[in-house]
Amino acid sequence: MDSRYTIIGSHNWTYSGLSKNNELSVLINSNELAKETERYIIGLINTK
Repeated sequence: MDSRYTIIGSHNWTYSGLSKNNELSVLINSNELAKETERYIIGLINTK
């Protein structure tokens, strides 16, 4: 997490997922969205 970018999508981070499968992901350059996403993920981690 870097408080700048958010990647949202359906692909797997494998060779096939990135090069062979038909998947869709979006890289969003937004400090506001990245910080909100970080808070959400940290909240998920802290509730375990």
